Amino acid sequence: MAPTLYHYLPVPMDDDSKKLKLGGNKLRERMWIPLLLLVAILFVLLIIFGVKANSKACKDGLRAEQECWNSTQLLKHQLIQAQEVLAETEGHAASCNMTVVTLTDSLEKEKAQGHRQQELVQELQGEIEKLKQELQDAHTELEQLRKKDKSCTLKTNSNPGNSLSPLEITVLLTLSLWALLA
Repeated sequence: MAPTLYHYLPVPMDDDSKKLKLGGNKLRERMWIPLLLLVAILFVLLIIFGVKANSKACKDGLRAEQECWNSTQLLKHQLIQAQEVLAETEGHAASCNMTVVTLTDSLEKEKAQGHRQQELVQELQGEIEKLKQELQDAHTELEQLRKKDKSCTLKTNSNPGNSLSPLEITVLLTLSLWALLA
C-alpha cells in the first residue's frame, strides 16, 4: 500500500480566532431574534385575518356579493333578450314603414286615377247632355218634318215616290246620330 499524503491547512490557535468564532455566533443569534419576531407578527396577522374572514360580517358580505353577481347576471340576460326583441321590433317597424310608403303611393295613384275618371265622367255627362239636346232638336225637327210631310202628302197624293215615309226618316235620323257619336 502506498502512503497517502494528507495536507491540512494550519489552523491558528490564538485568541483572535476564538473571538471570531464567538462573534459569528452572536451575529447568528442576533439574526434569529428579528426573524422570529417577524414570524410572530405574521402569525398574529394571519390569525387576525382568519378571524375577520370567518366573521359574520365577512360571510354576509360574501353572500351579498354573490347575490349581487347573480342579479347582475340576470340583468345582463334580460338586457340581451330586450336588445334582441328591440332589434326584431325595429325590423318589423321598418317593414311596416315600407308597407305604409307603398300603400301611400298606391293611394296617391288611386286618387289621381279617381280624379281622371271623375273628369272623364263629367266630360261624358256633358257630351250626353249635348247629345240629348241634339236628339231633342232632331226629334223636334222630325215632328216638324212629319207635319210638313202630312201637309205635303195631302197636297200631293199624286206623286208618292218623291216623299219619304216617317219610318225612313226615323231610320235616317238614328243612323246620322250614330255617325255623330262615333
